[in-house]
Formats: sequence, structure tokens, C-alpha cells
Amino acid sequence: MFLQIFPHRMKRLIAPAKEHGLKVLMHTDGKLDGILPILYEVGIDANHPVRTGIERHRRGQEAVGRKNGADRQRPHAAAGVGSKDEIDAKVKEYCAKLGPGGRMVCGSSTSIMDGIPPENFVAMIRAVHKYGRYGNLGVG
Repeated sequence: MFLQIFPHRMKRLIAPAKEHGLKVLMHTDGKLDGILPILYEVGIDANHPVRTGIERHRRGQEAVGRKNGADRQRPHAAAGVGSKDEIDAKVKEYCAKLGPGGRMVCGSSTSIMDGIPPENFVAMIRAVHKYGRYGNLGVG
């Protein structure tokens, strides 16, 4: 039923944005491994958020094989746990492994989650600025 209804309606819904050359980002929750290709097929350029799990993200990027758009990754999990050095290393890993091809935007998720120490969030933001620039991904 999903495949009979969703793709056709979604294409009509986003058509005005596409006609004006705009990118379309869709916010979703949950496990989307099987749905991401359908979202991109109907014209969605980016999905927010894609849950953490670096190998799953790489497989998703390979399955979709897009060169435009962005799968928003969530390295916020790194901001909640560990030392500043551990956060730095995790963000560096995300940027190096998921950034090539231009399909990643580092972000905090839909919000800064309760229980994340402010200093850890700041450490994550600094690491994103340090490692997350295209042309210099994962290099400090």
C-alpha cells in the first residue's frame, strides 16, 4: 500500500519546489534502510536525521549512490559520552568515512539531547569545524 500511495503523492507535493530548483529535505524518524532509495527516487534530496552507525550509513550511501543531496548524519552520540579527545576522534571518523561524495551534513540531531554536557557539545562543534570541510575531510 505504501508503494501505491506514497511515491505518487510525494512527487506531486514536492513538484513546486523542484520546478524552482530547490532542494527538498525530509524529516523522518525510525529505521529507514529500505525506504531511503524510495525517498531519493521521488525527488527528496536529503533526509534528516539518519541514525548513527557508520557502517550502516556507508552501505546506505552506496545503495543510493547519489552525488547530490545530503544524508544528514548524527554524530551527536559522540557528544554525549567520553572525553573531548574521544569526541574529537569520533567526529573525525564520521567526517573521513561519510563525507566523501558530498552527502553528509554533521548536526546535533533534531535537538541537543538532555544529558549531553555543554562542554561535550562544544567539543563536537569544534571537531566538525576542524574535520568537516570538504576537500579536507578527516584531516586536522
